[in-house]
Amino acid sequence: MKPARDPGQTQSTLGAFDVQDPQPLPPQARIAVTTLDNDLIAAATAWRRDFHRHPELLFDVDRTAAHVADLLRGFGCDQVATGIGRSGVVAVIRGGDAPASRTIGIRADMDALPILETTGLPYASATKGRMHACGHDGHIAILLGTVKHLASSRAFSGTLVAMFQPAEEGGGGAKVMLEDGLFERFGIEEVYALHNMPGMDVGTFALSSGVMLAASDRFDIKILGKGGHAARPTKPSIRSQSPTRDQRTEYHRLKERRPH
Repeated sequence: MKPARDPGQTQSTLGAFDVQDPQPLPPQARIAVTTLDNDLIAAATAWRRDFHRHPELLFDVDRTAAHVADLLRGFGCDQVATGIGRSGVVAVIRGGDAPASRTIGIRADMDALPILETTGLPYASATKGRMHACGHDGHIAILLGTVKHLASSRAFSGTLVAMFQPAEEGGGGAKVMLEDGLFERFGIEEVYALHNMPGMDVGTFALSSGVMLAASDRFDIKILGKGGHAARPTKPSIRSQSPTRDQRTEYHRLKERRPH
């Protein structure tokens, strides 16, 4: 069956996310899912499209962070802090049910990518060479909608800390927020987050034990040896290719050990 798609969402060239042999959650792991009203869904859609139209990079998310903070204050959060980790935003909501000591964090990233958008959508990026191509605009809107609902209902126990992080795309924004005393200042015990996945059915989640959605890393290889003339590059070029070949071999070995 083809997954449903919001007509407002950008098409993706990624293939469908293939969940192998999905299993139902055991009874003790099931949670009640609240049906959100259409007004909140419409508001979240509008937020997402606004952020999509105004993408910002790394720590330079001034407009995004200011808009997020203004919305959070309007929701009636107990506390809204800005400038955490340079440009991060944090909101605190205390539940109205029986008191509990647990303080749970939920995190969304705010930065876009240096990519030229060519979708032609009415809300396409207004800044040439920048685009929310990884869906962080959606992550912001999802967390804002969650905060608005919980700040209004207070139908939970404990404390929720909503964290809006800058510089996820290679800038180390989470590390900078931690170094700014994020956990100590807000007493956070656990952190949860999600990432959109094109191709999954709307309303479904993919969970896994252990590591998933790991980040990539970068490294440089320096090769020392004799130079070769452009007309006779054979010997130097063959030797210089061996590290790349060895890396590919090791990659396939890792794939055999952990196919996912």
